[in-house]
Amino acid sequence: MKDYLSLIVDVPKRSGSDTISDRNTARKVFRYYKFSAEILDLDKNLTKRFYLIHCVLSYKHQINANELEKYTKVTTELYVSLYHGIETIHTKRQIFSLNYLSKEEILEKIENLIKDFLINIANNSLPKFSINKRGGNFNTDYLKDSGFRMIDVVEASDVSLSHLPSLRKYTIMMVCLCHCYKLILMGKHSTKRDIYYSNVNLFVCQGYVDDCLANISCMLGVPRNSLNVLSSAKGLIYGCLKYTNQNNLTVNCYDQVTQIPSEIESIQIIQITARYILVIEKEAIFQRIAEHGFQEKLGHSLIITGKGFPDVNTRMLLNKICKHVSIPVFALVDADPHGIEIMFVYKFGSKSMSYEAEHLTCPSMKWLGILPKDIIGMRIPNRVLIPLSQNDNKKLLDLMNRPYVLQNKDYKEQINFLHESGLKAEIECLDSISHTYITDIYLPLKLRNGVWI
Repeated sequence: MKDYLSLIVDVPKRSGSDTISDRNTARKVFRYYKFSAEILDLDKNLTKRFYLIHCVLSYKHQINANELEKYTKVTTELYVSLYHGIETIHTKRQIFSLNYLSKEEILEKIENLIKDFLINIANNSLPKFSINKRGGNFNTDYLKDSGFRMIDVVEASDVSLSHLPSLRKYTIMMVCLCHCYKLILMGKHSTKRDIYYSNVNLFVCQGYVDDCLANISCMLGVPRNSLNVLSSAKGLIYGCLKYTNQNNLTVNCYDQVTQIPSEIESIQIIQITARYILVIEKEAIFQRIAEHGFQEKLGHSLIITGKGFPDVNTRMLLNKICKHVSIPVFALVDADPHGIEIMFVYKFGSKSMSYEAEHLTCPSMKWLGILPKDIIGMRIPNRVLIPLSQNDNKKLLDLMNRPYVLQNKDYKEQINFLHESGLKAEIECLDSISHTYITDIYLPLKLRNGVWI
């Protein structure tokens, strides 16, 4: 150990992108290894050695041959232990989940946080919040039957008044906690935008409010809508569904196209006679299918659109319906990286929202179309196809490395085909055959013959 200390002492710090990158990588692995050592009771000396290796990585260009041999020996020993540690972590992992609690229980949790704040101030110590880090590879895991889920307490961060960069964040969290407490106590609801406009100078942008509310949700262990803070709804629904809304009024989605409500947790499903659900990426296609008598052509069904990338309310309603009744769910999206991404978000969720995935995902969803290989089968003319951009190819490579794609050969085949063809297609490309082709032929044949993934 002394030999390694001598490698670092009095070595001048060197700048440069490679050095900075090495240091950042080392820090990330060090945090994960430190967690491994703590929960598995591994050799604590290895943690110390890894810190030294982290320092050596920062100055690797100054290590001579003899020193490099020593460095390699310790590195090998460390990584063997680290490998076994990570394997054990994944067998012992605990999935983080949010629970619907009573009004009184949530208020008590907030009151306890305020009490801790006051006690710290009274004891001349600066208070802090400890928050699970959301998203990222270390804090999320992919489960085959439920999509991305957040792992409980793998990596946490402190938001403290003692740390200058987190002063604003701590203040915003306290202000948002007060807003939530008042709303829950009074039985009222508000939107994220309302909170933002209540103090624009403090919040600066709405992104701070969104991030803060997500942190509070994780910290209290309750879904965000339990804080009585709503997101603006944008999704639409139409078909064989009746439910009661927050005002105890009956809504019949068969009568007309209905906007998906904001207070999803308060609706009660009365009746659903649909034989399947069709989730559509685009509002224009949704409206066209709704107007062309799809119930007569496609059978009793329910169609939903999130108008592009889905909002939380649309995903939450779909999740609620799927838990209420077991019927097939299909996705109709563009045959391009963005459309495929949208379908995956509905089905598997996202890392950024993995803490609330239990209430947002629809693991049973099937990819009905437009499948990239459909383009060749239907002989869509090249004039209506669009070349893949550089960003499209980058997104496709990202999709190919997703765990659910790596484990599904059909997904891999379709995405590889799209990448190799160099062309993407929107749902509207079917209009090149006939304006009614999608409702009269494409969807009926797909559903009747079971052509989906």
